[in-house]
Amino acid sequence: MSTIVTQPDSTRRYGARSTRNTRAASLTPLFTPHRLTRSFPAPLVMPGAGVLHVWRFRASWLPVAIHESEHWLSDAERNRARLHPNAAQRHRYVASRIMLRWIGANLCGLAPRDVSIVDEYGEHRGARLKVGDEHLNVDIAFAGIWVLIAIGQATLGLGVAMPRPGGETQQAASQHPQRRASANVWDTLRNSVRRTQDEARQRHAARFASMSAAMQRTDMAASGASLRIDRSDPLDSLDALDKHGPALWLDLDDAGRWHVIDLPMPGEIHGAISLAQRIEQIHAVGWFGP
Repeated sequence: MSTIVTQPDSTRRYGARSTRNTRAASLTPLFTPHRLTRSFPAPLVMPGAGVLHVWRFRASWLPVAIHESEHWLSDAERNRARLHPNAAQRHRYVASRIMLRWIGANLCGLAPRDVSIVDEYGEHRGARLKVGDEHLNVDIAFAGIWVLIAIGQATLGLGVAMPRPGGETQQAASQHPQRRASANVWDTLRNSVRRTQDEARQRHAARFASMSAAMQRTDMAASGASLRIDRSDPLDSLDALDKHGPALWLDLDDAGRWHVIDLPMPGEIHGAISLAQRIEQIHAVGWFGP
C-alpha cells in the first residue's frame, strides 16, 4: 500500500491558501547546475543532511588522462572490470569508478587511490564512500552514453528508463519527408496521444527503478538479503503529481517514507532518484553547458 503525502489545504503562504501547484513546488528541491570541467566545482563540499550531489557525464569523459587515472583503481576494481561480459560495459564501469575516486578525493582531501570505497553486496552497483567514521551513500546508473553518480547521506537509488527501439519518434524520423507531410490531423493527434502515453510509462518506469534500487539497499543493509518489489504493488502514487511538479513524497507501509525526484535527461531518456530523506538542494554537475 502506498500513499502520496501533501500539505493540508489550510496551509497558508503570505496570507493566501496554498494550491496543489504550491504544495508540489514545496517538495521540489533547489536544482543548482554546475558545468562539468576537469576542475572540481568550488561550491561542492561534503553533502550534509538534505543535500544531494548528482554527476552526469559521458563514459568517454575522464577528469585526467587515462594513463594517469588507470593507476587509481584498486586490484579488486580491476578484477571486477575483467568480469564484465563486453567491452562497452567494462568501459562504463571503469569510467564510473575513476570518476567516483576523483570525486571522493576532492571531497575527502585524499589521493584518488586512497579513497575508501565500500562496495555493496554481490553485484549491486551501489557503494559507500568512507569519510572518517562516516559513510556517504553512492549509486551509479548507466543510460546509453551517459553515466550518472548520486552521492548523499541518505539511502538512495537511481532509476533510468531508456526509449524503446523503434519508438514513435524514431519511426517518424525514418519516414520519407513526403510521407510525413501527407499525414492528416487525425494521425498527428493519435501520434501525440501515443507519445504522451509512452512518456508517462517511461517516467513511471524510471521512478519505479529508483525505488527498487533504494529499497534493495535498505533491505541489504538490514539483513544482507535482496528485496524485490512487485510491479503489482499499488505504486500509482508515483504518477500522482505529474502535472504539478517533478517531486513527491511516497509512503510505503513496510518501507517508510521516500522523496522521489525526477532528473532532467537529454532526449527521450527519463531519470529519477528516490531517497529516504527530504532533499532541499541538488548540486547537479554536468547539467550546464557542453
